[in-house]
Amino acid sequence: MNKGSILGFVIGEFASVKNAEEYAERMKRCPYLLLQACEGARVYSAYVVQKDQRWWLEFPNKHPKAAGFEHANVHIGEKITSVEEFRLRLPRIKGTIAPCGADCRSCSIKDKHPCCCCPATLYFRKKM
Repeated sequence: MNKGSILGFVIGEFASVKNAEEYAERMKRCPYLLLQACEGARVYSAYVVQKDQRWWLEFPNKHPKAAGFEHANVHIGEKITSVEEFRLRLPRIKGTIAPCGADCRSCSIKDKHPCCCCPATLYFRKKM
């Protein structure tokens, strides 16, 4: 998945350490997640997505509360140079709910953005 992929660093700030830890726990099985770390009420996450999913990386910057943050900063690297191939971390059996807990069927984000749903769900509509 590297050709046409971008790397995003998301630094999310939360109201409490507990909120940060709960968020990190929810996101730890995201198919796009490379790595994640918590420090106090902050979560640092690195994701790899296709270029046409840039909006997904930028979403927390534009809508931090809707993404679950108090505040968020996103940094994007357009040219991945250190890893030859990144493979999505997909479950053996796809479910109806995304690993983060999102229900793609009722998510309003796909009405406003070109969301193809989570690749870990039965609703995913895009070839990888």
